[in-house]
Amino acid sequence: MNIKSNVLKSVFAAGLALTGVAAISLGTNGQADAATVGESVTVDYNDGQSIATWSNYHTASVTGSAKDGSTWTVLNTAYDASGAKWYKIGDRKWILAKYTTDSTTTSAASTSSYSTNNNTNTNANSSAASKNYGYSYNSNTSSSTSTGYSYSAPSASTSSTTSSSSTTSSSSAEEAAKTWIANKESGGSYTASNGNYYGKYQLSRSYLNGDTSAANQEKVANSYVLSRYGSWTAAKSFWLANGWY
Repeated sequence: MNIKSNVLKSVFAAGLALTGVAAISLGTNGQADAATVGESVTVDYNDGQSIATWSNYHTASVTGSAKDGSTWTVLNTAYDASGAKWYKIGDRKWILAKYTTDSTTTSAASTSSYSTNNNTNTNANSSAASKNYGYSYNSNTSSSTSTGYSYSAPSASTSSTTSSSSTTSSSSAEEAAKTWIANKESGGSYTASNGNYYGKYQLSRSYLNGDTSAANQEKVANSYVLSRYGSWTAAKSFWLANGWY
């Protein structure tokens, strides 16, 4: 824990005491590196939740938030010291690209496509296109018989399994990053003390407000990390680049 880290944590503590910081739920990552300047991106986070906007993409401070589902035009792009990509979406408003999806890509992916043979009957082809279902047409089917549509809708269980797997993977990465930081800061001890910094995550005592219980340390650590970095994985990347968080 160096001097620069101490100063920044103290400044953040003052903001925490004045305004209060609520822990933000972790979301899934979108297609972070797809968009370029002039294109649009959509925030892809937990429903109803927001991600922080920052004054810049390095040594930044929080300037606001961008809500899940909101769409923004990319004004500039940049990479920070840890290699994470950022989008500028306004004056002193930068967001992490990994919490967005490319609106153009999303729109294109939702458009149905057709697989037809040049010998397909024109009337049958027009009928299929008007339904916009993404049918696959069998060119070997006799024109006197049915059009031979083949459509397989994804089952609810498949979608649920995919979503659950993605969430589990994201949660595992977050827990691993959180544990890594705790080990670096205190060896994982809730009673580790270093001057004004205390506990498993070496938080300023002013953050803890006199409550050094394990539950409060976890709560305050989540608030600090998610409000400043957006996620524990992002905080770990910052720690690796700077030697503190």
